[in-house]
Amino acid sequence: MLAARAMSHIVRGEYSDAADWAVKSATAPNAHVHARLIAAMSNELAGNHEVSQHWVGKVQQNNQRYSQSIYFEAFPFRSRQTRAIMAGAMKELGFAE
Repeated sequence: MLAARAMSHIVRGEYSDAADWAVKSATAPNAHVHARLIAAMSNELAGNHEVSQHWVGKVQQNNQRYSQSIYFEAFPFRSRQTRAIMAGAMKELGFAE
């Protein structure tokens, strides 16, 4: 639920708030790799590049082949604008389509 709240902030363009909620989600016990990706993505969007790189490392520890398609298969956003924002952040972080 924390990651869902983070994503809702991304949708609204509230990237700093998204980053705060995403880190809470990613640091929760048994956090899923998607939560770690959301932390990386939201921190990148918020301009917290060092923090986002930390979370990229955590994602890669879980799944070295994690990609945008894996994320969008789990979270199939209909809004093209939202998808473009998220895809852009993931691209900047080095996640392939």
